[in-house]
Amino acid sequence: MINPDYVAYNVRLRDGGDLTGFVRTQTSDSLRIVGSDGKEQLARREDVGDMRPSAISLMPTALLKGLKEEQVRDLMTFLLHEPPTRSRVDVEAELGQHTNSTIDPQPANPLNIVLVASKQDHGPGQHDYPAWQKKWFVLLGRAPGINVTNAWEWPTQEQWRSANVMVFYFWNHDWSAERYQQLDDYQARGGGVVVFHSATIADKEPEKLAERIGLAAQPGPTKYLHTPILLRFVAPTNHAVAH
Repeated sequence: MINPDYVAYNVRLRDGGDLTGFVRTQTSDSLRIVGSDGKEQLARREDVGDMRPSAISLMPTALLKGLKEEQVRDLMTFLLHEPPTRSRVDVEAELGQHTNSTIDPQPANPLNIVLVASKQDHGPGQHDYPAWQKKWFVLLGRAPGINVTNAWEWPTQEQWRSANVMVFYFWNHDWSAERYQQLDDYQARGGGVVVFHSATIADKEPEKLAERIGLAAQPGPTKYLHTPILLRFVAPTNHAVAH
């Protein structure tokens, strides 16, 4: 059985040619199809004679061939089972939030979180970093065992030294060697980093940022669409987004 989210299509063209792949986008004029090799092909609607779902998956075969038996077992366990849930007691124990008083409990080891923001860089309701910082400061500040502070555009030396978690939500136009070094030193000592949306953008050399957070975008090569989005589903799906 093929997951409906990954159904491939066989597209027969009027000139006798055939295309097989995932239909990524389609309009009244064209279809954009991605093949198993990752390459995109554009077909005009008027050139399409027939389009049918494929009964064969485009996923490559023998994916598990190079894995040991215990690795396959670990993988299947991860895929088939929900992650374990933790109670508040478990979380507090993990964070070392032991209290000395039952009347006015104060955590012995609070979680220090720094919220890093800058001025808004889009229209109303878009990229409003100051509003996010203000709201999250209040929200997190109410939680027991959490000490939250704000930083404007970049954390201070003291915040780098004391923080357990840095949360970035702003477009940093200055990913300099000095800032990368601060981030490296912080992560090397076990500090946690959270990056939202535009915080993953690097104006130049996005590979350097990606090495530290897993991915990065660059203006220009990466295209952005700041308009309403029309979603058109090309295959049956029971995904929640489709309802």
